[in-house]
Amino acid sequence: MNKNIQLIPFLTLAAASVNAQQSQPNILFITADDLGYESLGYNGNSTPNISPNIDRLASESMQFHCAFVTASISQPSRSSWITGRYPHHNGTVGFNPISNENPMLGKEMRRGGYYTALYGKGTHFAPITEEHWDDCVPHVTGSGRNATEFEKLLVRSMNESEKRHQPFFIIANCADPHRPFYGTSKDFKNAPKPSRIYSPDEVNVPGYLMDLPETRDELAHYYSSVKRLDDIVGRMLYMVDSLGKRENTIVIFASDNGAALPFAKGSCYLQSHKTPLLIRIPGKSSSVDSTHFICGIDMMPTILDMAHVGKVEGMDGFSFYPLLEGKKQPERTHVNVVYHRDHFMPTEQRAYHDQKWGYIYNEWRAWENQREINFVADNNAHKMFGKAETDSVRLRKEFFLKRAPEELYDYEHDPYALHNLADDPQYRNVLVDMRAKMLKWMEEMNDYCYSGYTMYVARNGKLNKK
Repeated sequence: MNKNIQLIPFLTLAAASVNAQQSQPNILFITADDLGYESLGYNGNSTPNISPNIDRLASESMQFHCAFVTASISQPSRSSWITGRYPHHNGTVGFNPISNENPMLGKEMRRGGYYTALYGKGTHFAPITEEHWDDCVPHVTGSGRNATEFEKLLVRSMNESEKRHQPFFIIANCADPHRPFYGTSKDFKNAPKPSRIYSPDEVNVPGYLMDLPETRDELAHYYSSVKRLDDIVGRMLYMVDSLGKRENTIVIFASDNGAALPFAKGSCYLQSHKTPLLIRIPGKSSSVDSTHFICGIDMMPTILDMAHVGKVEGMDGFSFYPLLEGKKQPERTHVNVVYHRDHFMPTEQRAYHDQKWGYIYNEWRAWENQREINFVADNNAHKMFGKAETDSVRLRKEFFLKRAPEELYDYEHDPYALHNLADDPQYRNVLVDMRAKMLKWMEEMNDYCYSGYTMYVARNGKLNKK
């Protein structure tokens, strides 16, 4: 097989594998690191041939266009996937291990009869023990960016699970397109080249960024890393087919948060939390769900449902498995998402998103009016705003650095959150309604920012009484 092949054909097998006779499906959960929802071809990205393998998977899957991660930075986001809880409930508001009292997905799947494996990003799933994973490789050779290494690991797990007569549950965590991007001075020397390298004039500039030469230069490196991710995904899907597992393997694909670019990772906008969630189920035709809102806390209860291994009490999320069965969940009208901190400094943010409105509360800005946002979320913002020589660039950069205590956006007309309506008297009633919804959620979730937000709301206007 040509190891540099770009678009890998997925095989359609006439014969089902041995595992197809089992009542529990195999589950392969492929994750991307810092991949923006808007970066893929099937979501309208015009960068040439950027994601043919993921696009092919999308054409065979149920696409969830209103899926969000819980937090817009890796460890808190991933911990919510495997605990079903918000970071302030599972102990990972920063880059620290999940608290021991939390049920964890690997352990529950293993109890339910699965052979479990975790590949890559091991520190972000800590604690990782034999109680959770039959096979664990915390750091995949090639800095988590080598398709051949993932292929070897998948073959190992699939063969071992068959030998043990168990279905497999594998989480395969690709490290692309996390910084350092391909072709930059800090790029990993042991990571292979992507199948295509992009130039600045080829790239799609997402609407939340300014189209500047510096931005295009950075995006060329970013999209080259996205391309390498697509190469890895293609290889993994090929191996599922080659080993005869397609007919009884559910494939899940998602990103842990938005791209490491200004106004994405480390913030609370759509492009910060929205994730390209794809789920391919054998025997089910492809479809698109643009109505139901899904959050990262819903992933664990849903996977437990898929696997038929029983319920776990105390999770903040709930299963969206009925949607995969063609049913409706009318209560899925919105999501509440968070951002707490990076490695060092708290930058507390909370957000509410629905089809029409987006509301963000920046606690760090509400009470510390002079502090600029930090850059440890790794977005290289100073370079991407260039020299900020025009008024529009200067104003955009200043807003990125300092924000506002509250942000309100009309997503129907402003999906990239360019026009903050929070101070517009015309939208006062909407703002008040958003505050009420935020307060209700924070109280229900025992959010430690609740008292501060209550004081902020009291200081800045009364709630609508209903």
